[in-house]
Amino acid sequence: MAAWQRLLDDEDVRRWHDKLANSSPLTADERVRVLARYCAEISTTPAELVKRASDQDGGRKRARDQLQDFVTASRNAGRAPGYVANFSKAVKSWLEHNDILLGKITIGGNGATPTIEDEKVPTPEELRRVLTASTLRGRVIVTFVAFTLFPISLLMSRSFSALVIAFVIRGLKEFGDPSRKALIIGYSDSGRRGQMIGSYYLVRDLIVSAGAILGAYLWKLGPALNFLGAAALGIAGTIFYVKTIRLSRQSALNDLKNELETRRRRRS
Repeated sequence: MAAWQRLLDDEDVRRWHDKLANSSPLTADERVRVLARYCAEISTTPAELVKRASDQDGGRKRARDQLQDFVTASRNAGRAPGYVANFSKAVKSWLEHNDILLGKITIGGNGATPTIEDEKVPTPEELRRVLTASTLRGRVIVTFVAFTLFPISLLMSRSFSALVIAFVIRGLKEFGDPSRKALIIGYSDSGRRGQMIGSYYLVRDLIVSAGAILGAYLWKLGPALNFLGAAALGIAGTIFYVKTIRLSRQSALNDLKNELETRRRRRS
């Protein structure tokens, strides 16, 4: 069980969650998850948060100031406004459920994405120059990197421009599709090419089908786990492919050296 799910053992938190779930189950899970993270960072619990804010001797103001200070510190630490705003929404929603209205919390810079806002979308000509300059295997590696970066960029996206960049990265995999198919054909025996290609797609689709089930499970634990899990598998796959290429090249080089050495001995 994830840490945030333990909060649902509290009857009042469960009631708040269920009320939000009537409109959106995903939003309900996210609000509880973010509230749990906030409470962990300020070393408190949801119940204690309500108790302090309910104090008639300036409790609501102290709760508002604490949240505002947290938001300001998070922004100063470089966290994106959209990410920080989620904390404000979760805490205010929880306290509102308990009849405590905090008032306005200033986030600043909403919609900005500091980690990628200075990036520009590459032009088709720039993409063409990069991708056509590489070998078939190099293009396949580029697509593996694109597969790896896409879930990370999607997870970090907090604006439309960030989503555009994320899906440009997603589109890079299509540039390597002909190269991947060419390598599959090249590795196949000419007399069994149809069988080899069919077997490749059978194995690939079986893995993808299993991945869909795993993805559904991870989504229940938290949407971010899906993206991070996909990125981790992408990194592992890229490293494995690069190492395989190096071993293959080294083996071919050794075979060539042995062949040349054999020929040299025969001549002498």
